[in-house]
Amino acid sequence: MKLQPGIDISCNGRLGTLGLVLKKKDSEKYYLLSCWHVIDGNEGSANISIPSLSDQVVATYQRSMNTANEQMDCAIAEIDMTVVQDLTNQIFESDKKIKKASYWQDEMPLVKTGAATGRTSAKLLYALDNFGNLNPAIKIGQLDEGEELYCQHGDSGAIWCSLASGNGIAMHSKGGLPGNEAAAVPLKVILQYFNASILLDDSTN
Repeated sequence: MKLQPGIDISCNGRLGTLGLVLKKKDSEKYYLLSCWHVIDGNEGSANISIPSLSDQVVATYQRSMNTANEQMDCAIAEIDMTVVQDLTNQIFESDKKIKKASYWQDEMPLVKTGAATGRTSAKLLYALDNFGNLNPAIKIGQLDEGEELYCQHGDSGAIWCSLASGNGIAMHSKGGLPGNEAAAVPLKVILQYFNASILLDDSTN
């Protein structure tokens, strides 16, 4: 069984997208990253399953300061390596791999693969200290001549990447905002909070 960015996940009936496979710098364990509102949803614990893979449970989540941040809408769940044979940050149905996180630039073209809408493009509008209950936040909008429907329910957790470099920029959190805008969380900030790094394929050997 392969876990990779862009595949669907389910947590107590909440649907989302697996964003990345991570390794905490102070642990030998591996984790999957997605949104807090998908993995936790105010319940505090969950088994994470893959609907498209016969609802196989692949990870477990227990809320703590080391695994969740509601304000940043991010959470990580420990992967069960007894059932998962292959971990990769190669994006689902793509030959591209997310290898590093980068800082953002206004008007940067982005691309993401979400469980609901698949591969779509958009552009980074600007960064905010906070947006509603999301802190910090990045605002995203429709790319000129890009898809009008570039995200929807089920894409939460997908990683918006730089179209030019392929580097991860932000994790998708909210869609359907006024003006066909969306909000995401800076990936650099997420990795710093969890003291984690993006898994490289050869690091499990």
